[in-house]
Amino acid sequence: MRHPIIAVFVSSIMIPFAQAQPVMDISTELVIGDKMTHAGWIPGAFFDPGPAGADQVWDFGALPGTPFLVSREVLPSAGTQFASQYPDAEYCVRTSAGSGPPSFNYFSATDSSVQNFGLAVPGVFREFNLMPFTRTYPLAFDSTLAGTYSGTRINNSQTAYFKTNYQVKYDAYGKLGAQENAMRIRTVLAEQDSVPLSGGGYRQIYGEQEYYIWYVAGRRGMQFWTSRYTAVQVTFSAAGDTLSTIPLSPVYVVESALSGPVSAPQIKPVMADLFKIRSNPVAEWLIVEAADHTAAKILEAYICDMQGGVLRNLGPASGGNVWEANVGDLPAGNYLLQVIAGGRRQVRIWQKI
Repeated sequence: MRHPIIAVFVSSIMIPFAQAQPVMDISTELVIGDKMTHAGWIPGAFFDPGPAGADQVWDFGALPGTPFLVSREVLPSAGTQFASQYPDAEYCVRTSAGSGPPSFNYFSATDSSVQNFGLAVPGVFREFNLMPFTRTYPLAFDSTLAGTYSGTRINNSQTAYFKTNYQVKYDAYGKLGAQENAMRIRTVLAEQDSVPLSGGGYRQIYGEQEYYIWYVAGRRGMQFWTSRYTAVQVTFSAAGDTLSTIPLSPVYVVESALSGPVSAPQIKPVMADLFKIRSNPVAEWLIVEAADHTAAKILEAYICDMQGGVLRNLGPASGGNVWEANVGDLPAGNYLLQVIAGGRRQVRIWQKI
């Protein structure tokens, strides 16, 4: 049976950019030392996440069924059970739910992105993301990230090769219960697993997971999550003929935060800003000034769209630490400015008016 993805993090923070439109930032990703407790449900049908859009009001206080506890702890990767299998990871999220074995989900982070290298469940399941799943920040309301990751899965000693297309969209914000400044992130994963069989045949599993996660400004980690996973299993002969098509039972999951970190503990020293934008919003000239301590180290500066696609390379700074770029031809909207200095990257949103 296909192992459902139930240890997913797309964590974020909301900081004001335009009034009533918080922006997703990396600051509310869980960090080493964090612990969170959730109440989980396995409902018989998909829990309705409600409409997308601005100024929503969500009240998920009355959930059906009998809950079970889900606990998450963020640990340094070194010393954990599967650290040697994910050598590029810096930390892992250990998740326990019910009486089953815990899962270990492995990550690394930069100033503006998080990479997921895979997931392991002792004695049951391994996922190795040979092309990691990368989340890039910041993300403004109604913006979308999309991409592909791939690798191998070992489920009860059976190896499958997978490829997943993903789309992450910040599709709604409003109030979650009594908590103001809530925002919702919708993610869709379209997956294809391929399992070689004896005699040259093979089995494909075509699956889709759709999940919605709610976050609240000033709180790291998800506050609410509803998910569904649906799939169909198709078996082919060595000649490519279809031998069977079997719909798999759907899996639904709901979680609601019971406790978790509120203020951000620092596991790394606070890094000084690399640059500042002299005026924001911008009508015609984007003027960027590098900080004195990084001006001599500036390597790259880019104007990007909200999906991270590079629109312009600003080239060397004029006068040593200032860029001046005419952006009058760009359509009105939100853009990213990315600066890389001394191996460190920093990204900020700016607005073209």
